[in-house]
Amino acid sequence: GNKKDEARKSIGETLGLCVILGGLATLYVCCINPAAVLRLAMGGGGGGEAKTAVAVHALSYLKWKATCTVPMLINAASFAAFRGALDTRTPMKVTIASGVVKLAL
Repeated sequence: GNKKDEARKSIGETLGLCVILGGLATLYVCCINPAAVLRLAMGGGGGGEAKTAVAVHALSYLKWKATCTVPMLINAASFAAFRGALDTRTPMKVTIASGVVKLAL
C-alpha cells in the first residue's frame, strides 16, 4: 500500500544520505584535511616526541577507519529500517555474518 511506498522512499532517501555524507566525511579525513582530524582526536597542544610517534600511527588508523564510514552508516540505517518493519531476525543474521567475517580476518 501507500504506507509501504512511503517507507521505501524514506529508506531510499536515508541510504542516499548515508552514502553522500559518509563519502564526504571519508574524503575529508583521508584526503582533504587529515591533520585537522588528527589534532582533534589527539587533543591538540604539545606532547613532544612521544605524541609525534603516536600521531604517525594514529593518522594511518584514522584514514583506514574512515573508509568504513559509508558501510557503517548504511548498516545503522538498515538496522533501523528492519526494526521499524518489525523484522528482528534479518539484523541478527547480518550481525552474526559480520562477526564471522571479522573473526576470519
